[in-house]
Amino acid sequence: MEQNEDSGAADLVDRPQYEAVAYRSRVLGGSRAAEAGRRVSAATLGIDLKNLHDVVQRWFAGRPVYSELKHAVLPPATYTILWLFLGWLALTPARWLWAVTTVAALGWLAYLIVQQSGADTPLERVFAMLMLLSMNATGVTVGNGQLIVHLLPALLTGLLLLQREGCGWHEDLLAAALLLVTLVKPSVSLPFFWIVLFSPRPLRSVLLITLGYLALTLLAAQFQEPELWTLLQGWLVHGSAEAVEGGVRKLADLGRRF
Repeated sequence: MEQNEDSGAADLVDRPQYEAVAYRSRVLGGSRAAEAGRRVSAATLGIDLKNLHDVVQRWFAGRPVYSELKHAVLPPATYTILWLFLGWLALTPARWLWAVTTVAALGWLAYLIVQQSGADTPLERVFAMLMLLSMNATGVTVGNGQLIVHLLPALLTGLLLLQREGCGWHEDLLAAALLLVTLVKPSVSLPFFWIVLFSPRPLRSVLLITLGYLALTLLAAQFQEPELWTLLQGWLVHGSAEAVEGGVRKLADLGRRF
């Protein structure tokens, strides 16, 4: 009995020390986990922008792209457009330029949302603007350096310009230029182009955009050794394979969740 009492007393004496050790372990473990999380975040921050910068740099250096880079899934004209942002700068200054233009694009998009929302009072306008900034998708897109933040305001402005009655060549040229830039990622912008067909001047708009895209494609091909047809074939084959692989991976992830 005395031995049990001594053991119980020892437990009472040692418990605070044990709890302190356990607490320190949890804190240190949490700190290590947080540090690991920060390292992962730092490594993946702007990952899409890094990939785009890599492809653009290789493209205009004349090095193979579609046959060597897994993340080269966009058509040749895309890299001509992206050269303005990524082709003439190293990665760090390119990221700063991208950050500045991202802020400008968000402001432009917020302005369009407020103007087209029909908001009347200042509070309604602030609410409409904050809807864009509060979405998780906005943060993820900005953090990864994706294209859609730059693409959406140009797409909406171009489509709105084309719907105006009585506009001349100047307005149509501006609208066509804006829509042409949005073809930096055709999988996002191209589905909206059916709206162009219902604009007051569809033939002129389609002609300007088509000629502009053809010119960008031909310019991009000048920096690669293969012929244009070979480049387009490489893009289609590689892009299709990556799309299928990505779809299978998404389905597998979905299956594991359920």
